Amino acid sequence: MEESLEDQRGRRVREVWVVWAKEQPDCKPSWLVGGDDLDEGQREVDRRIGAALWGDGIMAGYNAGIEAGAWLAGGDEDLPASGAGLIAIERHRQVIQEGWTAEHDAEHINGELAIAGVLYALPEPLREQRILRDLFMSAVNWAAGWFKPRTRVEDLVRAGALMAAEIDRLKAEATR
Repeated sequence: MEESLEDQRGRRVREVWVVWAKEQPDCKPSWLVGGDDLDEGQREVDRRIGAALWGDGIMAGYNAGIEAGAWLAGGDEDLPASGAGLIAIERHRQVIQEGWTAEHDAEHINGELAIAGVLYALPEPLREQRILRDLFMSAVNWAAGWFKPRTRVEDLVRAGALMAAEIDRLKAEATR
């Protein structure tokens, strides 16, 4: 079962709390309890803190994500964001809006995320070569319509976000 958005935010609050607690000179053992070991009441507290922080736009660069989303949709051309920043924002958008979480990405064990990233990174003239495009599409084996090219910058941002997702998937797989 996939974790709800509220649970994901609560888990993140707990992760940050435990890191902070470990840095304290007089850390109480109860401060080091991880999310999986909390009772439902304690989890609810973390979920509410996460919701409050999220509502204030503090967690995960939410406000920057909205601005970048407008930029990626053709809005403010002068958004001051580096390529790496835009990729991080796009990856965040993919997780929050599309639901492409680490659990979802873990299902793609045949390099599909990287292959999709390569397809988005290809210059349009290469992408338009039917044999090459068909090769990539068959390797990814996703539903028709998933590939939605836009501007060159938007496509490179998507490519980077897909590569970041693949890197995270591989790192998570290595720790299992």
